[in-house]
Amino acid sequence: MRKRILCTGLIAAVLLSGCQNKAAAPASTEPAGAVSTETTSEATTKNTEASQEESASAKDLKASVSYLYKSHPLALMDNTTTLATTNYFTFEFDDAAAAQYPELLKSLEDYSAGQREERVDFLHNIEDDARGMFAEGWEYPFESMLLLTPVRSDAQVISFSILRNDFLGGARGFVSYSACNLEPVTGQE
Repeated sequence: MRKRILCTGLIAAVLLSGCQNKAAAPASTEPAGAVSTETTSEATTKNTEASQEESASAKDLKASVSYLYKSHPLALMDNTTTLATTNYFTFEFDDAAAAQYPELLKSLEDYSAGQREERVDFLHNIEDDARGMFAEGWEYPFESMLLLTPVRSDAQVISFSILRNDFLGGARGFVSYSACNLEPVTGQE
């Protein structure tokens, strides 16, 4: 069995090694049969300048957009007993990123405010049920926790996934996933 797995992996590696992207030669803008008057050094200089410009723009697009995200826990308490817990996230940018992407910053601030409002509503809406469960001898708090995972952060897109883990009593909780993808310049999905 090990030999089969090893052989399969080796074959896949060999086959995939031939799938590399190769840069295509630029198409000529000269009509067919025309004779070029450029010297080799002039053509090389133009090609080098063009590739440097392309590299610079590619570098700009792939430049990382740095930010911090913070989890803010919230809890519904009855004296010293925790009845329910939840959290929400806020985002922080350094001054340069905030100046470069003001629409993104506003979108993420609005997103955080919406998450906070939703999480506070959760605590208010579950309060009576939580108190009732604890009055009947329940020992575990209700929970709705969010886990944010950054996926991509560059000049093309800011992307993160959110895992939501809810436990509202019973044998087990349930999990759901969502994602947020924002264009940094416009701040829109």
